[in-house]
Amino acid sequence: MKSDLGGSNSTRVTLRAADKDLTGIYKCEVSADAPLFHTAIRTAHLVVTVEPESGPEIQLEKTKYTPGERLRANCSSRPAFPAANLTFYINGAKVNNNKII
Repeated sequence: MKSDLGGSNSTRVTLRAADKDLTGIYKCEVSADAPLFHTAIRTAHLVVTVEPESGPEIQLEKTKYTPGERLRANCSSRPAFPAANLTFYINGAKVNNNKII
């Protein structure tokens, strides 16, 4: 992890080249000087997202089917963080999970 000193000061830190490994719980601590040394800590959850390099791809076993025939299709996505959710639609209507094998 490399900080950007030009973008950081006593109240702000700037990190260069964020990647998914920086996802996690961040803490900020403020403490008073002697003699009391009161301390306050606040936390925040940060997620660094990584989008797929390209859109989803769909592969059909064939392009013509007869009524009653089983349709086979595969929808896939390039790696992403968090992982992408894939959903099938037919003519704009979401396919119910009970129709997917």
